[in-house]
Amino acid sequence: MSLRHPHAYGLIQALAAQGVVADMRAPDVLRFGVNALHTSHHDVLAAVTRLQRTTENGDYDPAPQEPGTVT
Repeated sequence: MSLRHPHAYGLIQALAAQGVVADMRAPDVLRFGVNALHTSHHDVLAAVTRLQRTTENGDYDPAPQEPGTVT
């Protein structure tokens, strides 16, 4: 599942600190891997809830990604 957000890098960093495994692609794509054998509905709901809470509260660094940084 992929989502676009202008502060994708900061969001991925904030979500990683909360235990959500995801990555991003420059310039603004958040990517979440969903595998039917390993990812439950609860896992997806938890990730979406944490993403919503993080964006609503602004609990992420809005600075752009440094060139050459890989997440």
